Amino acid sequence: MRIVKERAGIHRYPDPNLLAGSNFCDVGFERDPLARRVVVMSAIDNLMKGAAGQAVQAFNVMHGLPETRGLGFPGLHPA
Repeated sequence: MRIVKERAGIHRYPDPNLLAGSNFCDVGFERDPLARRVVVMSAIDNLMKGAAGQAVQAFNVMHGLPETRGLGFPGLHPA
């Protein structure tokens, strides 16, 4: 999971295009002063974050490897 924000510290919305082929979940949030609430948005690539990523993680556990081996790929469109 990664928190998404601009360089100036103001949070921006997660971009699903940046997550294509990665096992990350990007989370962004913004405060809504009128409703006095925080709006949270997230984006994932459901192919890697779903069953395919889970299969790689299960394989790693079965063979005594670190769970995250092979899952740290930055994606097809790295930021």
